[in-house]
Amino acid sequence: MPPQVDPKRNLAQQRLGKTKQAKPLIWILLAVLAITILQDWLKSSLQSQSFYLSESFLFSLYWVLIPPIAFGLKYAFDKLGLPKSSQGVWARRIYFVLAAMALQILLFPLLVWLISALFYGHTFAYSQTLFYSISEDLYKFLLVYAVISLLVFPRKNPKPPKSSGQLLIQSGRKTQILSLAEILCVVSATPYVEIHTATKKYLHQESLKSFAEKLDPAFFQRTHKSSLVNLKAVQEMKSRLNGDYDLTLSNGMQVRLSRNFAAAFKQAMDVTSSA
Repeated sequence: MPPQVDPKRNLAQQRLGKTKQAKPLIWILLAVLAITILQDWLKSSLQSQSFYLSESFLFSLYWVLIPPIAFGLKYAFDKLGLPKSSQGVWARRIYFVLAAMALQILLFPLLVWLISALFYGHTFAYSQTLFYSISEDLYKFLLVYAVISLLVFPRKNPKPPKSSGQLLIQSGRKTQILSLAEILCVVSATPYVEIHTATKKYLHQESLKSFAEKLDPAFFQRTHKSSLVNLKAVQEMKSRLNGDYDLTLSNGMQVRLSRNFAAAFKQAMDVTSSA
């Protein structure tokens, strides 16, 4: 009988995991706040001005808004598909930075007004803090959110397009145009790959992994870490009784099918056979 899973315990473990992930961010925020307050104190000392810890703390709270704004916008962009994915990663970054800066500029004066109204003897006007924030902190928001945009919207390396039916094979000094239907299997022979057809073998300078990325997995599947096979060329599968198989191809060549690739290979074979 399968063990019973306690949903409350599972939820508690998930919350504990999230709390542990948030701790480093909390410590970083506290450290940044402390450094900002120290900077204000040094600036006041050098200019022979009065230093008020409470005000310095209050006007350093813009750092506290950065994580929720960043995470909230990232979630909204992903959930709603904003902006359109076709516009590219740089467009997403620019929109993210502009939206984050706008929210930061509008929300920070509201936070200062609310806290000062509740806990301070003097309430700072919204417009006063708004103009101060724009004149003093705008460049900070631009730099911070620009860096965050690079982290939350990383540039993805585009995968090479699958071959439409032919490949250029560099074999020695000759460049051979080879139809995919001719290829029975490809075997690694570092730094080359051996490309086997029904009658010939070509030695092509490329890694097996790179070569496999050009091929459609609906027709070509890895059978071992050092080989891949054209599914339509497989004539017979014979079990070795240990999870591995011996594949016989249409030209009589035998290729080993490792147990690590057997499940995916059989599934692809079933799809190919039913197509």
